[in-house]
Amino acid sequence: MLSVSHVSFAYEQGVSVLTDVCLSLKPGQRVALVGSNGSGKSTLARIACGDLRPCSGSVIIDGYDIAEASHADIACLVGFVSQDPLSLFVSSNVADEVTFGPRCLGLPPREIERRVKLALKDCGLGGFEERNIYELSGGEQQRLALASVLAMDCRYLVLDEVTSQLDAESRKGLRSVIQTLLARGVGVLEITHRSSDLDGADKVVRLDAPFDAQENDPSVEPHASRLVAPGRQKIGAVKAQARTQGLRLEHVTAGYASCIVFDNRSFFFPFGQLTLVVGPSGAGKSTLARIAAGVQVASKGEVTLNGKAVRPGDVGLSFQRPEDQLFCNTVGEEIAFGPRNEGLGDEEVSSRVHKALEVVGLSEGMLERSPFELSGGQKRRIALASVISLEPSAYIFDEPTAGLDATGCAFVRQVACELATSGAAVVVITHDVEEWSSVADEVMELGPVGKETTACHSPQAPLFGSYVSRSGWLHQRDPLAKIISLAVLTIATFVVRDIGGIAFLLFILMLASKQAHIGWRSIISFLRPASVILIFSLLANALVVDGSYDLRFFGTVGLTFGGVARGTFAVARISLVVGYVAVVCATTHPPDLAHAAARALGPLAHIGVPVTDISMMLSLVLRFIPENVDAFKRIHAAQQARGVCFNEGSIMERLSHWKAVLIPLFVELFSRADDVAHSMQVRGYTGTLMTDMGFNSGWRDHLLVAASVASCIVCAVL
Repeated sequence: MLSVSHVSFAYEQGVSVLTDVCLSLKPGQRVALVGSNGSGKSTLARIACGDLRPCSGSVIIDGYDIAEASHADIACLVGFVSQDPLSLFVSSNVADEVTFGPRCLGLPPREIERRVKLALKDCGLGGFEERNIYELSGGEQQRLALASVLAMDCRYLVLDEVTSQLDAESRKGLRSVIQTLLARGVGVLEITHRSSDLDGADKVVRLDAPFDAQENDPSVEPHASRLVAPGRQKIGAVKAQARTQGLRLEHVTAGYASCIVFDNRSFFFPFGQLTLVVGPSGAGKSTLARIAAGVQVASKGEVTLNGKAVRPGDVGLSFQRPEDQLFCNTVGEEIAFGPRNEGLGDEEVSSRVHKALEVVGLSEGMLERSPFELSGGQKRRIALASVISLEPSAYIFDEPTAGLDATGCAFVRQVACELATSGAAVVVITHDVEEWSSVADEVMELGPVGKETTACHSPQAPLFGSYVSRSGWLHQRDPLAKIISLAVLTIATFVVRDIGGIAFLLFILMLASKQAHIGWRSIISFLRPASVILIFSLLANALVVDGSYDLRFFGTVGLTFGGVARGTFAVARISLVVGYVAVVCATTHPPDLAHAAARALGPLAHIGVPVTDISMMLSLVLRFIPENVDAFKRIHAAQQARGVCFNEGSIMERLSHWKAVLIPLFVELFSRADDVAHSMQVRGYTGTLMTDMGFNSGWRDHLLVAASVASCIVCAVL
């Protein structure tokens, strides 16, 4: 039995989160943990799985006091799965992700393979071993996170809002997996805000102020109440002429990679109407939102608002993650950011800030607080206020109630209703149809096949640093051979001295990229994050300030033709190295690269160098590169929707605009790093040597290294 006895907890700030909490979980029992946002549910979950130590009290699992157990021992007893599966993954490959935990335990390779195969089968992911995690739907990613924990063969599971971001079909599939585990005797502690998730629970524990737990028998106590937003005037009562105006998408064609999401489709969202957009994961809901808000351009068709072409900032777009939009020092500055981008005066900006704050139900005392110190629910309200302050005539809210308690959900619904009643076109993207159906004027369902789209889950193009799940000659080569070849070719790029050598290395990159299944457009896109470095390298070589120029700009500043040539070579060298790195990452799983680095650095372990830790950090860096690129695009779109024009103004103004992207990006990086560290810890990672799954080198690997060395010699001769 998992027993939490008289547990109290407070963070460093001294604020009490839990006080004298008691609960128990038996094998094969499902306990639902409910409560308002900020009541300490997630904190209690982290204590139950050993990630946090209580200030007082104890957690006993099958007779083991986890305060005295190692992380590896705890990992064999209890597993943890959160609402955001991507934050838990340490690899971009399905099989490697599930393998990680058992490898941390030092199990034999055959036992690891058996556990991985069984866990994937139990979670309905058999045959997915070589898939990329970014190609999976939201439901499949959540089941993968569950499979990664099941491979640890733990006796208890702690599930934190695992259904909050899933559509109805995905929730049904995940619930089926959980029921199978319960039948096998696995105990499940599930945190939830959904009343439907309480069905079938053996016990409901309500965690509320003053932060104590109250156990209820669901057969006697009613399920958690759902607050419903007050009724509102429906679109049928709105004047007929108003229904002819609104947000229009006409004959839109859009998609990504080889997947067409919308093919010559038209959509209309009238003023004064609240429209729900629903559908399975991958049906194109977020794509529709981006196109409608003007932050993504459709391949064909036009988007208009009241007859005028939509520009970024014309439509208020609020993304699911409020962290994508928050970056200012204070709440007041955050809400004022959009109106200031429109060039409004101080008096009008102040008026809009106060009105937006009133709409979202926050006091003026919040204006001087930092948005980063607020709770999740408060951040959601600030993000909404920062969009409402723009006072657009159309709004799009992407999963606005995800992760909120009943009170928070009811409040967000009320805000959306009030905006629609005031005459705005309001579009709500949601999986929770039952929560919104009573207040919606129309429900628009996207997908499945035969309607708007075939569900698509692959990214628009391979992201830099991501693994491409294809079978090719380079994919089958020893990672150590590829690392050696990368090092040799990098040396070759800095040895070459003329255009012939650059052309030769470019030819090698063309062959390698074809084997890696990444096109030239992808490689060019990989260079965009390094564009500042490329431009600096070119200018640093080309410009002179001592008057020895060949072409004068002003005063003694100019450029030399020899410097331009040197700068061009520097740009070409950096571009080639980026291309080679992309090829290696696209053809090698991150854990395999980490293991290859450990093999290469192996001799240094004898003199005390932490080779295993270094290799694991390399794996995490490679894991984060594609995710950070994706986060950059998402945050960039979120700030565009608030009227940020990144390509207008002086150089200093443009640099100031990029602050709106970089600050949220760094905040997310630290948050993700903390999440992954937590995931590694609860799966038993200790920094000691993990199980070596083995990788045998052959003559083809030796041939790859020899060809790389020969290329380097050719470049030196040229």
